[in-house]
Amino acid sequence: MPQPAAEPTVTPPSAVTPGPAQGASPFEAPASAAPAASIPPSVPAPSVPAPASAAHLPADAGDNPYATPAEPNPYATPAATSTPATAAPTPTPDAHATGVRVRREVLGEESRKDPEGFGAEYDDFVTRVAWGGTWARPGLDRRTRFLVTLTALTAGGHLDELARYLRAALRDGVTADEIKETFLHTALYCGLPAADAAFAVAGRIVAEESSQPGKPAPEA
Repeated sequence: MPQPAAEPTVTPPSAVTPGPAQGASPFEAPASAAPAASIPPSVPAPSVPAPASAAHLPADAGDNPYATPAEPNPYATPAATSTPATAAPTPTPDAHATGVRVRREVLGEESRKDPEGFGAEYDDFVTRVAWGGTWARPGLDRRTRFLVTLTALTAGGHLDELARYLRAALRDGVTADEIKETFLHTALYCGLPAADAAFAVAGRIVAEESSQPGKPAPEA
C-alpha cells in the first residue's frame, strides 16, 4: 500500500531571519548589537618649539620652524651708544697773552704792534698762533727755533725779516759761529745764491751788534 506524502515543514515566523526594514538599503551592513566603542576626542598636536636661531627670524615668523632666517642688514645704522661723561677740559692760558710775552722776549719791546685798523685781526692771529702757539711749544729750545727760522727765511729770500731775526738771535745768545754753520748747511739745500744773500746780511748785522756800546761782541 503506498505511503502518504510527507507534509512540508513550516518554519514559525519567530525563527525567520528578519530582512531589511521596509525602505532600507538592501546593501547596508547589519547594525551590530554591541554598543559602539567611544572614540576619544582628537588631541591637538603639541606646539613645535622655535629653532635655536629664533633671534634671526623675521618679526612675523612666530613659531614657524620653516621660516627663513633674516640676514643682518649691513647698511643698517648702528644704534647710538651712550658716551660716558668726561671731565671738563682744563682751562689753558690765554694764547694772546702768551704770544705777547714770547714775542717781546724774542724780538724785543719794539716788536709789539697791536694795530687798530685794517691789520688788527692779522696781528691778533700772528700773536696767538705763531707766538702763543708754535714759539711757546716745549718741544724745541729757543736756540734751535732761532736757527730753524734763519734757515727758513734764507730759503724764502726774506732778507728784511732775516736781518730782524739775526739781531734777535745774537741778543738771545746764539753765537756768530752757530749762525755761520747754519748758513753753510743751508747752502746745500737752498742754493748758493740764497746762502750768498744770507751771509751778506749776517756779516752786516754781526758787525753792527759788535759795535754797539756796552754790548759784548758776538761770540765767534
